[in-house]
Amino acid sequence: MSIVEKERMLWFWLSNIKGIGPVKRRKLLEVYESPEAVFEADPKDLEKRIMGKPFRAGDLNQILSSRNIKHIEEKLASVISRGIGFWTLGDADYPMNLKRTEDAPTLLYYRGRYIQRPVTIAIVGTRQMSPYGKQAAEYLAKELSGFGIHIVSGMARGIDSTAHRSIVSSGFATTAVWGSGIDVCYPKEGNKLEADILKCGGAILSEEGPGVYPAPGLFPRRNRIISGLSDGIIVVEAKKRSGSLITADCALEQGRDVYAVPGRVFDKNSEGCNHLIRLGAKPVFDVDDVLEEYAALGKVSMGEKDDFEKLLDVNEKMVYPCIQWSPVYIDDIIRKTKLPFGKLQLILINLEMKGCIQQLPNQHYIRNG
Repeated sequence: MSIVEKERMLWFWLSNIKGIGPVKRRKLLEVYESPEAVFEADPKDLEKRIMGKPFRAGDLNQILSSRNIKHIEEKLASVISRGIGFWTLGDADYPMNLKRTEDAPTLLYYRGRYIQRPVTIAIVGTRQMSPYGKQAAEYLAKELSGFGIHIVSGMARGIDSTAHRSIVSSGFATTAVWGSGIDVCYPKEGNKLEADILKCGGAILSEEGPGVYPAPGLFPRRNRIISGLSDGIIVVEAKKRSGSLITADCALEQGRDVYAVPGRVFDKNSEGCNHLIRLGAKPVFDVDDVLEEYAALGKVSMGEKDDFEKLLDVNEKMVYPCIQWSPVYIDDIIRKTKLPFGKLQLILINLEMKGCIQQLPNQHYIRNG
């Protein structure tokens, strides 16, 4: 076994000692500086130097009883055989933004391919999204991805999953950070999205190893990874007390940019975003509100993308401007264009197939970003 292989194995060991969570791991590394030093420490020295807060009775026994090279090798081989990789804080390819944070995971599992881009943005929000929130998440996720910005989110129901779906449906890669084990998809109905993310060249990340089921305490830990990976975070919709605001708090503590999509004053789903704006978060009215920050640093280009309107025929160019970001009823489109109902329906179908618009219930239409 090479020195590098042994070092990675011992990082794996340290991150999988039963009952030794992130706080205790950091304390061990403060005292002994490396997993190898912890592994080789004399039991009496270990007891003398670590016992007391935050360590409890039994932690020392867990550390000592887990120091079994054969068992560690078997467990590590089992993880690798399932196509699961991991980074340790000692690895050069550990995501750099996250590595710079004070409480970066000592070990981060991944499946798929994580590509470090010049700019990474997190898009997060409520699970109970409104049509407005859905539209904003789809628009921002797809547009930012089109400009080469990597989008990270938590794959939760609502805004998170909507952002991921918008990206993979456009053929771009995205990264989902889970609050469950690296092989435990949550929510359960997310299996197709999980597969689509991996198929599109994206990645699934988690601090938790195989077989760990979701629990309330794991999600705040997940949130600080989402913000830690990112240069900035966009909160699309959030209630005043929500996990999305916890992620925003993590972002502020980590020195990240915080953006928020403004919402209606009396809308509960917009209370959190409007509160963030009041505290100084930058409001996002358009994708350029985000792009200009990083274009100024030379990290992205704000050059024109391909103009999809060039692909529209004469009739489609007449109809498309009649459809805006808020729902438009088909009778209003007929009134503006003077087109017969049957002909207009065919044009609307073509615009929908080209990804320009979406049909909503009751013959309402809305732009698709």
